[in-house]
Amino acid sequence: NSSTNTVRVRTNSSTNTVQVRTNSSTNTVQVRTNSSTNTVQVRPKSSTNTVQVRPKSSTNTVQVRPNSGTNTVRVRPNSGTNTVLVRPNSSTFTVWVRPNSSTNTVQVRPNSSTNIAQVRPNSSTNNLQLRPNS
Repeated sequence: NSSTNTVRVRTNSSTNTVQVRTNSSTNTVQVRTNSSTNTVQVRPKSSTNTVQVRPKSSTNTVQVRPNSGTNTVRVRPNSGTNTVLVRPNSSTFTVWVRPNSSTNTVQVRPNSSTNIAQVRPNSSTNNLQLRPNS
């Protein structure tokens, strides 16, 4: 329910799923794998949420759905499909996607506050959607 939660997964292959669901405090999730599907879900009620996904290939999915607090999502793979979903109710949202190639999709749908999305790949399709209410 409280305190600092740190989850680190570093494997070469296979499916990696990390789920952090806490009520408060700082949540840090780091996934660093060479291949396969990486799924990171962070759904706390408050506090600071940091998600870092740095694999070399494969599909990367990051979902951050807290009620409040600062949310930072960084996806820096070399290739593969990158999907970042940030759907909190309030606070500041920062999404960084900096892969070398492939399709990049960033969706930010909060109700209010500041939304910052940066997509800096070298090539391929970049899809950026910002849909806040205010």
